[in-house]
Order: sequence, then C-alpha cells, then structure tokens
Amino acid sequence: MNKKGLLKLIILIVILLVVGFFLFFNKYKILHETKEECPGLNCVKVQTTCCPCSSGGKEACVNKTEAKYYEEKLKNECPQEGLVCPAVYSCIDLSCNKTNKT
Repeated sequence: MNKKGLLKLIILIVILLVVGFFLFFNKYKILHETKEECPGLNCVKVQTTCCPCSSGGKEACVNKTEAKYYEEKLKNECPQEGLVCPAVYSCIDLSCNKTNKT
C-alpha cells in the first residue's frame, strides 16, 4: 500500500472512531437540558444521564415529585453492566433549594 492510501485509511479510521465515540455516549443521555434552578423549596438534585456528573453526566434540579420519574427512567434505560463513562468531571453547583429570582 502506498503512503497516500495508508494516510487515507488512517484518517478514515480516526473519523469513524470519533463519530462512534459521540454516538455511543449520546445514546446514554436521558435529559439534554440541565435546569439550574427550580421554583419553590421542594426541589432536589437528580442524576439525569446514565453516567453521573463526576463521570461526564448531568444533573438537574427537579421537584421532589419528579425525582422518582428520573430514578425509574435511568433504571429502565441505562445498562446495568458494561456502561463506559468518560473520565470528565462535569458537575456544576446547582442551587436546588433557592427560589428563582430574576
């Protein structure tokens, strides 16, 4: 194989790996928008993606009545074994028990 053919093959493999990586991790995202504040005092912080925020996932502030919904959704949609999460710390300080003042 000549050098041009080898270079094209390497570029193709890198592109496929990058696309595959993003498709794989997007599959395990449950909620794409993170709510930073929740009106009222009945708010709790919940994990909204299969991976925790300490491993590239997201959290949100939701009403306590919605927390069970997210817990069940993650239980049903996330794999119990073989989940690979990136080693990226993405936690942000959410103020779940403050009223929304704008």
